[in-house]
Amino acid sequence: MNTQRHGARPKVRTSDGPARGRVGPGRGPGPARGADSDVYPYKGWARTWQNRKKREKMPIDYANGKIYGIRCRTKGDAIVYIGSTTQALCERFSQHRKAAKAGDTMKLYTLMNEVGVQNFHIELINVFPCASKEELLREEGMHIRAMRPECNSVIAGRTKKEYYNDNREAVAARNKAWREANRDAVAANQKAWRIANLDAVTARDKENYDAHREAILAQKKEYYDAHREAKLARAKEYNDARREAKALYDQKRAERKRAERAGHERAQLQPN
Repeated sequence: MNTQRHGARPKVRTSDGPARGRVGPGRGPGPARGADSDVYPYKGWARTWQNRKKREKMPIDYANGKIYGIRCRTKGDAIVYIGSTTQALCERFSQHRKAAKAGDTMKLYTLMNEVGVQNFHIELINVFPCASKEELLREEGMHIRAMRPECNSVIAGRTKKEYYNDNREAVAARNKAWREANRDAVAANQKAWRIANLDAVTARDKENYDAHREAILAQKKEYYDAHREAKLARAKEYNDARREAKALYDQKRAERKRAERAGHERAQLQPN
């Protein structure tokens, strides 16, 4: 007697267990290897899925590390890119080709799309067994520094501190240009931050002043002595420009005080 109710999922009998319902990626175990039914599109579906998941979970073996170069025939067969991998070179080059066809904007892929992927080929530069990704990237960066290929925008394995030391002047100029272009926004952000952290800023400034009081006072005195004449000239120019306004302010102030004094005297003379 058929106990399966109408509309239920078809049952699949596997070779290693009882009947199971329809399953697939993320739904549970698949059928036995080589199973063929109307549930799955082709024989060995489960084996293909399991092998792919197994490859994704496999740890990277850096003992298979290697440095490779990609040459371009339209550039005189010169090396235009250097990379590192633990894969077979054919697999890594296939990934590069797919990325170029997908429209990735990296320099190498842009060049591939400009001159044609068929004009590029990969070659082994150095076999480099190692124990970690950092070691492999360091080795790659050493070859990039030595060859300077045109499509390597970043030196692999280089830390931020090393990048800054290698490009100190360019970084300083770029930061200065950015600050000048965003002067108002920078000032507003700094002011808002100081207001939000006023207690911490005050404590930090006081601690810094107490720790370097003598040096700060000596620096201020040295600056004043070096710019004394300029400061006095600037102060005199400011006072001369404000002389008329100051005289008018002093006159109004004197009149206001005389009026207040006269009012106070009249109040005293009035009978109670």
